[in-house]
Amino acid sequence: MGDGSTATLERRTAADIQAGTWIDGYQAVSPAPVDFIQGDRSRAIDGHMVKGSWSDPWWMYDPGRGWAVARRWRNKAQRVFAWSPKMHLADFPAREEREVAPWTPG
Repeated sequence: MGDGSTATLERRTAADIQAGTWIDGYQAVSPAPVDFIQGDRSRAIDGHMVKGSWSDPWWMYDPGRGWAVARRWRNKAQRVFAWSPKMHLADFPAREEREVAPWTPG
């Protein structure tokens, strides 16, 4: 899924996806392999490194664009480093969102 640069993020609820659900023009087909959510437990959000986790990968399909994978990111409220005007700790809110990224084999 790469760095997510071509992904679309959309705020959704935990139990929102099932076969037939539409997200960003893609339709959910079936759950995707767990391999799509393994890896880093932190990611850059709004210029901060935030700890959280990925879950609920789904195969998505759009006849015009092909296959994509949707997965959910969830993090708890936490303190993060902020850099402006100088380094300090700042509060970062809890967040839950769904990422949809085009899938390319390989």
